[in-house]
Amino acid sequence: MSLALALIVLFALTVITIHTISYAVWNWRNNKSGALQVFLICLVTIALPTYVYFFRT
Repeated sequence: MSLALALIVLFALTVITIHTISYAVWNWRNNKSGALQVFLICLVTIALPTYVYFFRT
């Protein structure tokens, strides 16, 4: 995968993550444990592809 394609994929994942985090912040008022789980899923969504891209063998 080229660097340009990797940056586009990471940008798309970042936009999706930001949108989902805004949902978690909204959900925090009603369901704190659910909001925390959504936030953790967002972190994994951005961290796993980044890890795979930069540390693949």
